Amino acid sequence: MAANVAQNNPALAVFASDKGPGDAERSSIMSQAGTLLARHGARIICLADETLDNIPLITSARAAGG
Repeated sequence: MAANVAQNNPALAVFASDKGPGDAERSSIMSQAGTLLARHGARIICLADETLDNIPLITSARAAGG
């Protein structure tokens, strides 16, 4: 059954951390990727240190309806 789900919808795992320097270019790319993945019905699994509030990929995916 798990194989059928994987064939129908791609899955992406994101490992995020709020530690380290921020990068505006990386943030922009993650935002675009989140929107694109949500539009194509991808399942996004995110493991984060503290909170999911400031992860651009997740924020964009949620805004796009993912």
